Amino acid sequence: MGEWVKEQLPHRAGNPSAWHQCEFVPGEAMKFIVGEEWLGWRDWSRPEGTYERLAWNILDRDKGIPEVIIQKISTLVIKLEHNAQPPAFHEDPVILRRIAPEGQITVVEGHHRIAAVCVAVASSKEIGTCVAYLAEL
Repeated sequence: MGEWVKEQLPHRAGNPSAWHQCEFVPGEAMKFIVGEEWLGWRDWSRPEGTYERLAWNILDRDKGIPEVIIQKISTLVIKLEHNAQPPAFHEDPVILRRIAPEGQITVVEGHHRIAAVCVAVASSKEIGTCVAYLAEL
């Protein structure tokens, strides 16, 4: 585990009581929630506030989403499709947070990458599992 994770995860994830490294299948990311603190992203994911809604809005080229964001996510989708060494993000895991044991998962770090995973899923592209640090509050 990298030093940055040991130093930054507690602060970025809201000082969790427990956290661990895990893998998730791409379809699970569709239900991840865009955190309230990410105002632009939250607006782009309305009305549900999920990364699934964000993915569909990106695919529909929603005028509210800046083209530079759409292009960045599209580039990441291509990289995910051609990932020769799954799981994705094994060198730089995304950071997720869950408030309660069965609660919804929000993204703390890795918004572009999670959005790309969801665009790939919505587009029926084949991608492998992904690595994350999951903080439990």
